[in-house]
Amino acid sequence: MDRRHRSARVVAPGERSHLRRRHPKNHRRHQRRHPLPRRQNALLHPEATRRISARDEGCIIPGCTIPARWCEVHHIQPHHQGGPTTITNGTLLCWFHHHTIDTNGWNIRMIHGRPHIRGPLLWDPTQTWRPARTHRANTPSPEPPWRT
Repeated sequence: MDRRHRSARVVAPGERSHLRRRHPKNHRRHQRRHPLPRRQNALLHPEATRRISARDEGCIIPGCTIPARWCEVHHIQPHHQGGPTTITNGTLLCWFHHHTIDTNGWNIRMIHGRPHIRGPLLWDPTQTWRPARTHRANTPSPEPPWRT
């Protein structure tokens, strides 16, 4: 058995055209005929990420002590809802808070270029917006109105 027949295999009739399309020579031609849809990138430029890290210094959720180097940038207004990929629409959250922000009751908004947070009802009965502090300890609510 010579060398060229050793690696040969039986190819089903429908698979032949699929293999032809996947051949590296045909890839560029296929790309020109079927371009990928253009969309705005959801990833921030590394310089923008550094600026957000310098501003927030870590996860902005009170009581969370995860430093900036372990955090992810979160779109305050979601990218899929038209939120821009800018410094003023990004803030740092640790992995846990980034993946649970939509379900755990925290709200984030920007006021004068700084992130402000409002905690869940059990954490903050007054539901007031508070500026995210630079590496913060747990900041409880002021005295609830029913206790004054």
